[in-house]
Amino acid sequence: MAAEQMKRIQVNDERLTQITRFNNAHENFPEDLAQAWDTLKPLIAYYEGQWSRDLAETDAAYGVLSEDGVWNEMGNFYDLLKELSQVSTRIIEEYEGENAVE
Repeated sequence: MAAEQMKRIQVNDERLTQITRFNNAHENFPEDLAQAWDTLKPLIAYYEGQWSRDLAETDAAYGVLSEDGVWNEMGNFYDLLKELSQVSTRIIEEYEGENAVE
């Protein structure tokens, strides 16, 4: 086996290892994302509804009563979704373009 061939095989074997690890680590991501949304959705409803009343009537220190805390996490989740959508769209277009059957 030529050195160039061996190097090519080794490089691609490592790529296979990396993508296998990635796929295994993230195989539940769609379900995790849906669960995160199921958690955030009622938090948004609370923040847009009863939150201000609870803030005004409660002296206790709860993280949920921090305006920036809730707002920031709502924004972080939304930004993550937009970025995932953009990156996913680009990758799918590249993938389908390279593997398109003619």
